[in-house]
Amino acid sequence: MSGAIGIILLMLYPVAPPRLTDLTVLDTVTTYSNLYHVLQPAWLTNQFAAFPSLHFGCNLLIGIALVRETRHPAIRALGFTSPIIMLLAIVLTANHYFIDAVAGGAIALVGLAVSSKITRNRA
Repeated sequence: MSGAIGIILLMLYPVAPPRLTDLTVLDTVTTYSNLYHVLQPAWLTNQFAAFPSLHFGCNLLIGIALVRETRHPAIRALGFTSPIIMLLAIVLTANHYFIDAVAGGAIALVGLAVSSKITRNRA
C-alpha cells in the first residue's frame, strides 16, 4: 500500500534530491564509490525521486515488524535503530531532505494501517 501511494506521489510531484540542487552538499555515495552506478544504473533509476523517501518508509516498516514479532533484545534493538540509521544515511548522503523521510514514514504508516484494516476485515 505504501509503495503504491509513494509511486503515485513520485509521478505527480517529482522533487530533486539535495545532491542535484545548487546547495553546497556532497553526494558521498557517488563521490567515494563507483559501486552505486553498477548497482543502480542511470537508465534504471529516477533521478528526481526524492519525495517521499520510500527507503525510509520501507525501513520503518521492517523496524516495526522486527519490534512486534520478536522478543530477542538484539533483534528488537535492530528494529528500533535501523530506521534511525537509514534516516541518517539518506540525509547525510544528500539523497533526501529530512521532510522526504517524514513523508515516507507517514505514507508507510498509512499503508500499514490500510493493509491491517483490510486483513482484519477478511478475517
